[in-house]
Amino acid sequence: MRKLLYILPLLLLAACQTGRDVPGIIFDTDLGNDSDDVIAAEILHRAAVKGEAEILAEILCKGNPDGVEMLEILQTRYGLSIPIGKFNDWDHRWQWINYAGAVCRHKPPFPRKGLKEKDIPLSPELYRKTLAEAADGSVTICAVGFSNILAPLLDSAPDAYSPLDGRSLIEKKVKRLVMMAGDFKNPGHREYNVRCFPLQTAKVFSEWPTDIVLSPWETGDAVQLPYSAIDSLGDTPLAVAYKAYKPEPYDEPCFDPTAALIALGRDDLFTLSPRGNVEVAEDGQTFFTEDPAGRIRYASVDSLQASRLLELITNLISDEIQ
Repeated sequence: MRKLLYILPLLLLAACQTGRDVPGIIFDTDLGNDSDDVIAAEILHRAAVKGEAEILAEILCKGNPDGVEMLEILQTRYGLSIPIGKFNDWDHRWQWINYAGAVCRHKPPFPRKGLKEKDIPLSPELYRKTLAEAADGSVTICAVGFSNILAPLLDSAPDAYSPLDGRSLIEKKVKRLVMMAGDFKNPGHREYNVRCFPLQTAKVFSEWPTDIVLSPWETGDAVQLPYSAIDSLGDTPLAVAYKAYKPEPYDEPCFDPTAALIALGRDDLFTLSPRGNVEVAEDGQTFFTEDPAGRIRYASVDSLQASRLLELITNLISDEIQ
């Protein structure tokens, strides 16, 4: 009952705001690598319920057998029904920490709709379908995982959803791409998302036809969500995932939540670099060069901005829903 009392006013608010210009977001996630993916999903789902965003699709870029079901659980918690794209291929480069399995097999079970396998499209197909159906220039892609689907999307061929090739479809439909990727502060550091797929990331950085905003490693690392903030949530999917990710109490860097906030249009919370280009070395290191004609900017924070972000993220995930 308390859950319904919380959600119903927000749904009414969202209904009153349907005429407002809110971002249409595709959430591209490697759910299962780090628990900050769940925090990012939580922020986006709450924004959708409040009428502050429309989540058009949720794309899995990692072959996680529990990923679809976990996204279902996270959506059902807020009364959302967002198309989910699955990615079945496995790659030895991916670490495997199955906190998603802990959420999916939790007792008592968390509510979920129970999607049928036949109703879950592959991620590349869902990308093209979602873009084709969107209004021109309206889509923000929030990619907090690998570039292993974004890069092939650029080269995708016309299909039943659109007569446009991938690059043309992106150029027509996407407003900007927000990525958790790179590190521009710590020489020699190979940020994980880039390091796993350096060639694909380099392709996206060099060929993507719209603006790109990066939330790099050092920005998320500056915002450390304390264990106490999650522990206070009780028996929720987010808390179960967080605690299953590591056995001991830990503070979680907000790599993906910072990208989610940028995707929601909260650029004001960060300092954005001048425009430029990013080179990706073979080992996954990233190097930014200023260029007025470049399409890429990256977000940074000072200590005051980091403190404000920590307070905001803590508040965003702490509204009680039981």
